[in-house]
Amino acid sequence: MVTGSSAGLGEAIARLPAAEGAAVVVHGRDAVRAEKVAASIGAAGVALGDLSTDAGADAVARAAGDVDILVNNAGAYDHLGWADATPQDWTAMYEANVVSAVPTIRVDGGTIRSVH
Repeated sequence: MVTGSSAGLGEAIARLPAAEGAAVVVHGRDAVRAEKVAASIGAAGVALGDLSTDAGADAVARAAGDVDILVNNAGAYDHLGWADATPQDWTAMYEANVVSAVPTIRVDGGTIRSVH
C-alpha cells in the first residue's frame, strides 16, 4: 500500500511496484481520483480515508487488509512563510505529516490496524 497515492508523487511511487507485478493498494481521500489511479495501474484495491481522523484511519485499515510493504507517503503542506506560520499551523502540519502515519505502521500479524 502506498498512502497518498491518488495523485502526484504517491501516484508515481505506486506505479513502479504495480509495473513490477506487485498487488498495490492505492490510498487517498478522494474516491474518484483514487479509483482513476487504481484503474490506470491495475491496482489490487483502493483504501479510502483521511488518516488524520480515527474514522478515516479505521476505514483505510479495513480496506487495505494484509499489507506486506507500506509506503507512508500521505501528507500535506501549506505554503506559508516562516513569518506567517502560527503555532497552530505547525501543530496541524505535524499531525498531518507525522501523527497520521501511526495507524498505518501499527501492525498486528501483518494486517494494518488502527490504534484507535
